[in-house]
Amino acid sequence: MAAERCAVPAPPPPIGDGMTITSYFSKDLFTGKTVFVTGGASGINLGIARNFAAVGANVGICGRTQAALDAASEELRGLGARRPLRNGCRRA
Repeated sequence: MAAERCAVPAPPPPIGDGMTITSYFSKDLFTGKTVFVTGGASGINLGIARNFAAVGANVGICGRTQAALDAASEELRGLGARRPLRNGCRRA
């Protein structure tokens, strides 16, 4: 008896090829919800904050430099976050 071959689905396209969180989730998924992202002024955590803003969340971020926080807040506002909160965190 010949072995049957299973159809293997193609892997999803890599992130960064124009795919966005709103390709997978509704733009109002987090409407009325608030999230707070520590270290949200840069790097991976800014990316996380961007995605929450894109699906309707109110976003709060904190980081170490006010200039980075201000820039991130403006970017998040452009993605739909109504009033991104920001607060400076300091290392002990």
